[in-house]
Amino acid sequence: MAADPYIQENGTFKNRLGITDAAELQARETAISTVRLAQMQQLERPVGRFDLDHLREIHRRAFGDVYEWAGKTRGEWTTIEGERFMPPAGLMKGGTRFADGPMVEPFLRDTFRQLERDDQLRGLSRPEFAGKAAELMGDMNAAHPFREGNGRTQREFMRELGVEAGHQLNFSVVSQARMIQVSIESARGDNEGLRRMLLEISDRQAVRALQQAEQALEKRGQDWNGLYVANTTKGQHYSGEVAWKGRELSAVQDGNRVIVAPTRELGRGVQEGQTVQFTASGRTQGMDLER
Repeated sequence: MAADPYIQENGTFKNRLGITDAAELQARETAISTVRLAQMQQLERPVGRFDLDHLREIHRRAFGDVYEWAGKTRGEWTTIEGERFMPPAGLMKGGTRFADGPMVEPFLRDTFRQLERDDQLRGLSRPEFAGKAAELMGDMNAAHPFREGNGRTQREFMRELGVEAGHQLNFSVVSQARMIQVSIESARGDNEGLRRMLLEISDRQAVRALQQAEQALEKRGQDWNGLYVANTTKGQHYSGEVAWKGRELSAVQDGNRVIVAPTRELGRGVQEGQTVQFTASGRTQGMDLER
């Protein structure tokens, strides 16, 4: 098997920082890209026209300080440390296989042409926007155009798109566990988890509910980022232990999944640590998210 041209002999990504330890590189890359992404979020205008070049530019800005190949897709000639190569065709992560390199750019060009035909999702109600945006995000995830940094690049692209379409997306309240799960489901052809996530994070009240739950979980010593934290879905039946109880909102935990619900729906006299069952009205602080 040919050596991976992106990787050092010890398994660490080749990088501009001269780092040979994978854990150190991950920490530095995260710190640097977080700053660069925050800088993009302060700009008055998007950094592109919501096409493939736009996606490339986000990746270049976010990761260019760390990787020589930032902004280059898996479908184009790339140079690292003086070696010019065509990236390996296949990419698999966690059992999920993504588009082969030569198919990445044709696939995404078709995806962004459809986005242009859809007027970049302008003029849609919030539920309509969430549905279309989930399809778009699912397609970008299926392409996985870059060797690393796809999720962060996609989220910034979607954030900028949401601003332009009039539906601001707050990804800060999406736990890593939830993002991973809905991405896996999308790669298998089911975008409902993505749609529901986008519906929640484009609603201020739903965002506040997630923020409250996450803060309460952290105070109780739980790593909320490792939990699938979501608001209730109308008509769905839930059961679990009350992990946090507030005056208006509470959190019910079943294993790795935490559901934020209006406290009144749990029944009278319910206390933290108690097991409950209930069917959700779908309302968060009085608002039906599907409307």
